[in-house]
Parts: sequence; structure tokens; C-alpha cells
Amino acid sequence: MKPVPPSSTIAIRIVLARLAAGEIDVAHAVDELYDLTPAGLAMYAHGMTPDQQARLHALAPELRWEMAKRVPGSRLPKVPYRSPEYHAFVKSIPGHEDGRTPSPQRFAAAMTERLDRVVPSGLSVRSDGCSVNVYCKGLHLHGSAAADYVADVDGRTLADRLSTAAWAILSGTQDAIMEILTEQWPLGPNGGAAEPEARVEGDRLLMWFGEEQAPVVALPPLDLADVMERTT
Repeated sequence: MKPVPPSSTIAIRIVLARLAAGEIDVAHAVDELYDLTPAGLAMYAHGMTPDQQARLHALAPELRWEMAKRVPGSRLPKVPYRSPEYHAFVKSIPGHEDGRTPSPQRFAAAMTERLDRVVPSGLSVRSDGCSVNVYCKGLHLHGSAAADYVADVDGRTLADRLSTAAWAILSGTQDAIMEILTEQWPLGPNGGAAEPEARVEGDRLLMWFGEEQAPVVALPPLDLADVMERTT
């Protein structure tokens, strides 16, 4: 994703703060955000009160649904969020037949638990809502808020969204770790940092750094059922 220009970042924060404060509804927020390019909504919530952050998080799926519908060429049905037509569309997507969808918070927590087992000694990984962060003594760096996207309904399969979000979290956390250590991690056989990879196989998410057949670091598999929640 391309970096968001500073001017756009300020405009997005203002709109989202008004939404979180209840000054505007989702429809009006989408009207104002349509020409901007928001990244993970969690990154814009800094500085808001806890109540506003909670409200923004609760509204995030609806906000992203309304924005996704307006993307030129989108094949998403132009129906209200969580309407009967919306639920019918969700159930038509492979992996959602039973009316369940991944929980961003559960996904972030599950990713954090697995990353925390493999990071270098002296570092720890913790989640805060949808955000995954790396800690070292009194220092902490943001890794990724990509967990926020696993619940999006955008026509992609469940496996695609989970593997994409997992890769982004692995990559962002890797960057934070290397910034703290000021060295490559995990070190691959060529002397550079081993690349993160993730894919869904059956009902499990597999993740590793390096080559799949001979990973430098392998994370424990994630059972998809552990991060699902019922929405109907």
C-alpha cells in the first residue's frame, strides 16, 4: 500500500474523530473519505479517547464495507451493511457458509501469541485490539494493524484474506524487530533477512520465514476456528 500523504492523514483523522464522537454517521464519513486512501483504521485512532476508539472500532467494518462498494468496478452488492442481502452475500463467499467471520481482535491475539514464541530473547510481542506491537525494555514499536482487515467482505475468499493479513503482520513485525535490533532477523542462508510467508491449508493457517520446506523460523499453525465469531 502506498504511504498516505501527511495532508491526507490529517484529513482522515479529522473525519474519523468526528465519526467516533458521533458528530457524523458512517454515510457522511464515507462521503468525506472517498477521495482519500485510509490504511488500517487503527493507526488513525491515536489521540482519541478510549470511548471514541471503541466506537471507531465498532464502526470500522461498516465503514470499510461502504467504502468498498464505491470503488469503481466493485462487484459488491449495493446493499446496507448487515442487511439480509448483505448476510446472503457473505454466506455465498467460500468459508462463510455458516454465517461466521474472523474476529480481528482474536486474529491479532493469535498472531501475537505465535510471534512471541519465536522472537529473539529480550523482545516480546503483544496485541492491543487489532494492533500487533513489539516491546523491548522501555521501547515499543508498532508492527501491524492488518488484523483489522480479516473481517472485511470484499469478494475475496476467507483463505485469501487470512493469509494476506498474516503475511502483513509477519512482515510488519519483522521490520519492527530489525529496527530494534539494528540487524537482520531472522537471518536467512544468504545472509539477509528470511522472507515471511503464509498460506491456508485446510482449516489451518501456516506461517514461516524462509523456504517452506526448510524454514528458518516456523510459527505454530493457527486453527481457523479459534479466530471465528458468529455474525448472524
